Amino acid sequence: RLCNGNWAGPIQRIGESLSSFLPFGIALMVVFLAAGIWSYLPWTRGEGLLAHQKPFLNVPFLWIRTIGGLLLFTWLARRLVTNSLRMDAQVLRPWVPVELRGEYEKITSGWRGDDAEQARYRHEVAHQSPQLVLVFVVFYSVMSWDFFMSITPNWVSALFGWWVYAAAFNTGVAMTAFIAAQVRTKYRLEAYITPNHFWDIGKVMFSFCIFWVYTFWSQYLPIWYANMPEETWWVFIRFEEPWRTLSFTVFWMIFVIPFFGLMNKTTKSSPFWMTLFTLNVLAGVWLER
Repeated sequence: RLCNGNWAGPIQRIGESLSSFLPFGIALMVVFLAAGIWSYLPWTRGEGLLAHQKPFLNVPFLWIRTIGGLLLFTWLARRLVTNSLRMDAQVLRPWVPVELRGEYEKITSGWRGDDAEQARYRHEVAHQSPQLVLVFVVFYSVMSWDFFMSITPNWVSALFGWWVYAAAFNTGVAMTAFIAAQVRTKYRLEAYITPNHFWDIGKVMFSFCIFWVYTFWSQYLPIWYANMPEETWWVFIRFEEPWRTLSFTVFWMIFVIPFFGLMNKTTKSSPFWMTLFTLNVLAGVWLER
């Protein structure tokens, strides 16, 4: 939507459908904040917290920015998806089952005619897409500070947020491709979800595997050449057992395997191979988290 791309077609609809999970994600986050942070985040018990960090790392502010950011992201995502569905819903409305008709009428309420709606769609999406992208980037960066970096409050990295949301975006792409492969087979949508769709989304996944390792290297390199003890220990401890094996497993699963596996058109165009590589990336990011 942001780039006015036309390649995604039905795969784009699958990606948009994932926004329906966001309310459940917010509910899970509420449970996690209420029950989990007291054992998960040491600074909630006053351990390792520096004086200048207290205005940011405190529990009420953690609730406000986490739930507030998720609600803002959900609102923007639902607005974008509703605008995306509006014209299709208008065309399909006479043929949908009775139990869905109310939802379709809600989406298409105030219909102004095809030409006016097309102009409205272009105008709205041109504003909503960059808003959603910016909120995603900023919010996931803040979440990375809150739930990853603050486990060790005395270690910081300006690139850590980039690294976290690069993997988060890639899991979204991978999950979209994985679901596309499953529904294509189950509902016999070979004429609609074609190998070209997988080829294109495979290129997106391939590029973000590279971007993930790029942000990792950009973070590691200045830590290595500066050689400041307050930074290097965080990296070095992950190069020693028991974490060394896991660290290199993650590196292979998120970067090496998909990089070489998705380098050619054949694997990117195959639903079977894309399914394997998406599961590999999803498992790798889960393990890294």
